[in-house]
Amino acid sequence: MSFKLNSGICRIDLLISEMWQPFQSNIIINVGNILLCLKGELFNVERVDTMLLGLVKSDQDKAQDAAINSYISLLVNGCKNNGLTPSLINQASSLAINNGLSIKQLIKAQKSVFENAWNAIAEDGEIDDTEFLNFNKLLNICSGLPDEDKTNYRKIIMRYHTFYDIKNNHKLPVYTSSVLPIRLRAGEIIHYVGYADMLKTKKVTTRVNYRGPTSSIRIWKGFYYRMGSIKVQRETKDVLVKDDENGFFWITNKRIGYLGTKKTFSVLLNKLMAITGGEVGVLIYKEGRASPFNLNLYDPDMSLTILSEVLNRTSVD
Repeated sequence: MSFKLNSGICRIDLLISEMWQPFQSNIIINVGNILLCLKGELFNVERVDTMLLGLVKSDQDKAQDAAINSYISLLVNGCKNNGLTPSLINQASSLAINNGLSIKQLIKAQKSVFENAWNAIAEDGEIDDTEFLNFNKLLNICSGLPDEDKTNYRKIIMRYHTFYDIKNNHKLPVYTSSVLPIRLRAGEIIHYVGYADMLKTKKVTTRVNYRGPTSSIRIWKGFYYRMGSIKVQRETKDVLVKDDENGFFWITNKRIGYLGTKKTFSVLLNKLMAITGGEVGVLIYKEGRASPFNLNLYDPDMSLTILSEVLNRTSVD
């Protein structure tokens, strides 16, 4: 049994046998009107045409799938091997144009390109100078990516490259003075500004115990008078609470500090006694101060990596 679809003559018995598997129900075919009943649902001829066409990939579809895979492989390998040459870029463009890839297909392919390249290259958590250039070149090639995706990718690329620069080149990021509203000293350079909260320890009552000999006298229906000596004992514990939030932790070549809405402090690097990890955040001990500053750093990996490099430079100087 066969009938004509948009794509040509198809064997309906073969197609129906493929469609049969997921439904596991009786199939009823009315050849005159071409009606199909799957699990009791009735479809007209147009719906049948659409469903059956979905099971048969045309030669053009297969060619486009092959072109997409070649496009992805070409650009990923070019990025990995420092081979994003004009010739390779033209070759990738020709694949897309000659095989009639739609904008939607191209965007999906370009997302796969960047994700595959990223997984292959950045798995060590660092991006060297060559990889940094290749990733940025790849972003320019993948023009179909949404602007938001491009912005996020660039932030990630810069972050991993900064880690590489600090570790291998002892090169620190430099911020302009406009990012931090503090008075800088002569020769002072800002190397880090990031979000942080200031924390403090607060005693919280967890339980109240009442102890002592007591007795009660009934003075009216439902009313009693309690007599005796009652001692109140409170059980407390220390908890960390936010003392100031949505502030900034900053690092320069001379000081570190915190700038918040209500709280602020700064410490000269030569007055730092220690910096340790606390229950939450980091504890900063300053010479001459009894208790440490407690900060919850939003990006502890980056901020402490930069601080470590700054302190190492200070000790050498």
